[in-house]
Amino acid sequence: GEDLFLRHKVEVGSFDKALLHFETIDPGGEVWINGEQAADITGREPVALDVTDFIRADTVNLIAVRVNSYAVSWEERGKHAPTDLNIGWFAGRACLDLQSATSVEDVFAYTLSHGDPAVLQTRVELNNDNEHLFCGRLEFTLTPWFPEENEETAASSVVSVELKPQTVTPVEHILEVPSPRLWTWEKPFLYKLRVCLLDGEGHKIDDEVVTTGIRTVSQDGGIFRINGKPELLRAPLFFGERPPLEDIARRQRCAPAEWIVRELLMVRKMNGNGGRMSVHHANVLGINDPRFAEYADQLGFMWIWAPPPWVRQGSVWNSDWSSLDKYVKQVRNHPSIVMWQTSNHPDFKGCFADLIPFYKLIYNTIYPLDPSRLISPAADYRRIGPIPSDDGCTDAEGGPVETDPVWTAPMITRGSMDTPTGYGRDWSVLRLWPRPRAWMGGVFQPGFLDSRERAYFNFEHEETIGMPNWDTCKGKPYYRLYSYERYSKVIGKDDMGGGKTKGGSLGRYLTLDEWKESQAWQAFSAYEAIRKMRWLDYDGFCWCCLHGGGNNATYMKPVIDYHGNAKLAFYTNRMAFQEVLAGSGNVDIVYGPNDTVPVTVLNLGEEKHVDIQITVRHPDGEKVSEHRLGPLRLPEGRQHVSAGEYKPDILEDGFYVFEYQIIQGDRT
Repeated sequence: GEDLFLRHKVEVGSFDKALLHFETIDPGGEVWINGEQAADITGREPVALDVTDFIRADTVNLIAVRVNSYAVSWEERGKHAPTDLNIGWFAGRACLDLQSATSVEDVFAYTLSHGDPAVLQTRVELNNDNEHLFCGRLEFTLTPWFPEENEETAASSVVSVELKPQTVTPVEHILEVPSPRLWTWEKPFLYKLRVCLLDGEGHKIDDEVVTTGIRTVSQDGGIFRINGKPELLRAPLFFGERPPLEDIARRQRCAPAEWIVRELLMVRKMNGNGGRMSVHHANVLGINDPRFAEYADQLGFMWIWAPPPWVRQGSVWNSDWSSLDKYVKQVRNHPSIVMWQTSNHPDFKGCFADLIPFYKLIYNTIYPLDPSRLISPAADYRRIGPIPSDDGCTDAEGGPVETDPVWTAPMITRGSMDTPTGYGRDWSVLRLWPRPRAWMGGVFQPGFLDSRERAYFNFEHEETIGMPNWDTCKGKPYYRLYSYERYSKVIGKDDMGGGKTKGGSLGRYLTLDEWKESQAWQAFSAYEAIRKMRWLDYDGFCWCCLHGGGNNATYMKPVIDYHGNAKLAFYTNRMAFQEVLAGSGNVDIVYGPNDTVPVTVLNLGEEKHVDIQITVRHPDGEKVSEHRLGPLRLPEGRQHVSAGEYKPDILEDGFYVFEYQIIQGDRT
């Protein structure tokens, strides 16, 4: 129930027009200038207020902002959100833009081609508030900005403009960049693009500066690509529920800057390279905080971006999509954003015909504003009803179907939430994955994976839980509490109102004292599932979620606990996300005396020539057997290569550790 009151004094010189920009006043509020109310804000979208009549030249101005408090209703609260309902009021950054009557309103730059020269497409909006025709020119100047800023011109161009009175005029212009330095998550490089408006006599009237990176996003050949090269997106979910518990609601949508950076570095330390935005409290509520994109641009990080109208579950029509265009325009210059995603697992009640209007709304809003990124209107194909094949031509029974062109429109991508080892599933599900109907509505899943037109991402995978080390949270309200998730299949209710379980996964329920076994199962099942899905050529993975905090810190799926301690799954994820990974060519975990082990190697990136050293050990580390395969050529790209079979020299029954080492020259 506490509103937020902010005040700031600013002295300005002369101007023709004054615009007061707010990234957000969330969920709404009031703006007062020099004792007068200048605006009543009723939505979360970015705003540019014309405050010309309120700002006084050549004197000190007092700007005051009231941000309304916000509490979600108990009925609207999100499933994984805190029970503190007072959440979400947030004052984004603000700036006062003093302009002449003719001004640069908006600049967008994206890469059409990353070759040499690279080709940047620029879109500029020019506003002429004068009552007379404006004739002048636009100067485009591109200079390096990050990691080192200098004024050495990388590219420049000039275009003449003619602006009719009282109009906003769009200008599109191509800028060629010789010897470009590309943006990648491994080596993020950013340019500063300055667009300067000059009148007919060469006087500077206004300018706009944006930072951007030269990089392309595509799915040519059905493979996720950055700058034309195959990539693997390793991007856990960001729930935003940060410690301590008494601040969990306040920090969820209003993250301290140091926490944003900390979370990005958590992912990078796990051999990850991105994140899927899933910050919500109610079932309809996301964020559009540009800081997440700015820091990711510089740290090297790729976002699946979910703007504020994002829907977690239920009907997509419960959200207000009228401001989606404003949210897209606010952050579209950031190269770290590689995909737009506007819903999680909405419910279309099995009716594909209801899905198409939503797809059309999202696509027809986003694509005209930004044709440079992938678009995924929904993240979970299991829940959006009987869907057609990837090409939209056949239904689940193989019959012809008529669908809308939006289903296969440019930049539309595919994905779901595939969990072959989660939710108490038997190991045989992973062994047979991806058999038809092993996945809800999944008769077309192999077709989606094999598509030559669209990539396929696992937007939420391996819903397996790992209890925390209870010694790290003694004295906390969530100490030694069971997760609502189970290791086994739920078949009913027990005497205490919990879920009766039977079989599945480990075959029984794990007690609170078995937290180590719990973490071991989470880590092992995650590793084997990621490894198999990599050789099935998935384009990316999104673990749910990065660190604890959900369900008032009782959510046990994260790979890092609420206090920042990594679970074993953090390390097996890191291992599975290495560029080169060797292991068994199946997911069997029991071998007989006459069995051989097929060896497979996964490669990502440049071509390599390697040997594979296989060592079998007792659990105490004692060596039992050793074998070497190779040399083996690993083609460039995202490849799965068979290295042959190996029969270990094991004579006694027991548990053994198989260790695979990739040796390239003198590097292991």
